[in-house]
Amino acid sequence: MPLLLHGLLEASRREAVADGSLDAHVGGEVELVDEGRLLAVVTPTDDPEVLPSRANLMAHTRLLEALAARVTVAPVRFGVVVDDHDALTATMRERHDHLLEVLGRLAGHREFRLRGRYEQDEVVREVLAADERAARLKGAQGVDARMELGERIVAGIEARRDTDRERALAALDEHVTDVAVGAPAEPLDAFTVSLLIDEQRQAAFDAALDDLGARVAPTLALELVGPVPPFSFVDVGGP
Repeated sequence: MPLLLHGLLEASRREAVADGSLDAHVGGEVELVDEGRLLAVVTPTDDPEVLPSRANLMAHTRLLEALAARVTVAPVRFGVVVDDHDALTATMRERHDHLLEVLGRLAGHREFRLRGRYEQDEVVREVLAADERAARLKGAQGVDARMELGERIVAGIEARRDTDRERALAALDEHVTDVAVGAPAEPLDAFTVSLLIDEQRQAAFDAALDDLGARVAPTLALELVGPVPPFSFVDVGGP
């Protein structure tokens, strides 16, 4: 029977996840498959191509969050289906050492996602202060003038994104083990970054983030989400 793969952990942690409570997160049976020092968390499926419906994605995420609350887990992106147990254990043997390295790097860490978002009035005011041409166009009535003003404001915001992101990361650097930079999703997004935080540095990180938030306000508002399954720092494929 095909198996939907959710994540991998060290086999020595089996007892921490083998109490049957994981089944409730997916509304069905969760299986644990051993190979060497690895343990795969899977659910049997009749469909070799599981659809990425909202319900399926939420179940996958809930299961991974439940696992991450107990053990170090290397999450797998939704939709990875293997043909059967033999195919799964063969893949685990092939990537055994690499996956153990991944788990070792994640041990004692949690992923958080930090979003910086510009407050519109404040960032526009700063763009106009730095761009004399844009400032002169403010209040102009002509269509061409308004279009140029809008373009210059957008360009001004885009021009400062990298600098604002690097300043934020520099302020947090000593408390962060690794960083993955994402692309802004909305016009007023300054940056979106994923941060791998050592659990023992959490309090220091929180304090540094509070200090950063106070310094970048009111132009930038910071939003921290997490902990989340560490997708941003996992490559289960190996070299």
